[in-house]
Amino acid sequence: AEQAALSADGSSFRPFAQMCAWLAHLVVTASLPQEVRNEVLQAFKKLASACEELAKSPDTAPCDPEGLCRLAMAVALVARDERSFQGNDALKGLARICVQHAMDEAFQWLPQQLAVLASAYAAAEVPHEGLFRKICVAAERHTALGNEWSTEQLLKLLHSALQLGLLGTLERLLRALQADRGLQRCVREAGSRDLPLLFSALVLVDDRALLEELTKSQKEKLHGVSMHGLISILKDWPSHDKGIASLASFKAAAVRESIALASRKAPTLVELQVLVDAAAQDAKALSRLTELASSPALIGSLPPADAPLQEVSSGISDVLGLFSGAGIEMPRLEAACVARLLPAIDRSSADGRDISQAALLFHETSLAAMPTMVEALAERLTKVRLPRSGSAEASEVRKLCERLVHSVAK
Repeated sequence: AEQAALSADGSSFRPFAQMCAWLAHLVVTASLPQEVRNEVLQAFKKLASACEELAKSPDTAPCDPEGLCRLAMAVALVARDERSFQGNDALKGLARICVQHAMDEAFQWLPQQLAVLASAYAAAEVPHEGLFRKICVAAERHTALGNEWSTEQLLKLLHSALQLGLLGTLERLLRALQADRGLQRCVREAGSRDLPLLFSALVLVDDRALLEELTKSQKEKLHGVSMHGLISILKDWPSHDKGIASLASFKAAAVRESIALASRKAPTLVELQVLVDAAAQDAKALSRLTELASSPALIGSLPPADAPLQEVSSGISDVLGLFSGAGIEMPRLEAACVARLLPAIDRSSADGRDISQAALLFHETSLAAMPTMVEALAERLTKVRLPRSGSAEASEVRKLCERLVHSVAK
């Protein structure tokens, strides 16, 4: 049945795609008996194979926009919900059909259909650059003809591209919207979820006036932005922000909100690097960095004390290393690191180099405030095998010994 529905002249293609979308909705939202669910999933596996086969001859595939975007969304929803269903190849096949045949007549695709098609690929996390470039061409033509996008449609399309790392493929569309004030409407109607997206879009097209309007009018909404979104803003921060008060205030607020969120959930190391760099540039850098280094969630993310020395050392190095150039005191973070490092050293058969690599992560001033640690490290060094004189390993051990001596002398 699916072969007939998927033929180029099949009048039943759109109803068939609508039925698939309905079944996908049931799979995702309904508590189906396992036997029924298995039958539906088996049907979707057959559908996926048919889509892959159809993509081998795009010219013979159906090209109804409504049917294609509904079919893509159906496959994407099931692929996202059911790990055993491999829908990526089917989606790539549908993308090939769209790019090589079905989207040749761009005007047949309505803005709503373009937005749904893009969101299907975002839902399944399948980045297809060729498809998004084709979507951009169709969307740009609508804009050029004065066919207005609703804010909801436009944001859905842009969010999908951003999620897949493909916002750059829509640059021509963004510039067209910039010219007819479509972006300005989005800025004025933006919700908290939309701020990182619009910030990235305005930086991409270098619209300084609209970026200033966004940072002036929407700063209070940063409170509702996720950690991922805030980090995205800080990561994409433009280099030409000097002298613009609204941008400086917006960035300071983004840093504050990020640090507040980091106290409840530890950021990833990549996010932490962006946040440390941004906090170091803040007018209250010392205060911001000290607060961040005291984050209970960040401290809790360190390896446990009973982990192997290499894991403990690596975990401490990852976190302390990001703060190393900040020149701040981190008593809580360093105390937590010590509480994990010393037991790991005592349990291990580490040599002098292993101990040195871990202990040199601590600043000399910090060691001076922790005489117990200095004593424990010195005692441990007297009991381990030391590297050959003149080697790089010996240099590290010597550096640690010098640091221990200097910390005692302070």
